[in-house]
Amino acid sequence: MTQYEYIKMAESVLKIAVSKQVKVDDVCHLQMYEDFIRLKAEGLKVTYIVDYLCEQYGVPVATIYRVVKRMSRKI
Repeated sequence: MTQYEYIKMAESVLKIAVSKQVKVDDVCHLQMYEDFIRLKAEGLKVTYIVDYLCEQYGVPVATIYRVVKRMSRKI
């Protein structure tokens, strides 16, 4: 399968994502965001959650805050 064929197959979903300004790259951060939501629901403070996720996923603090902000945005 070529890149063209793959994009053509998912064209409608990708067009919606682009129109809603959804970063398709965020698919890589789905598990991290799910962990954030779970830990927050357990009552942990955001600072502790972010520190834990930094160690767990090997990403900078700023990345976690940006991902959480994007994923929490209403579209």
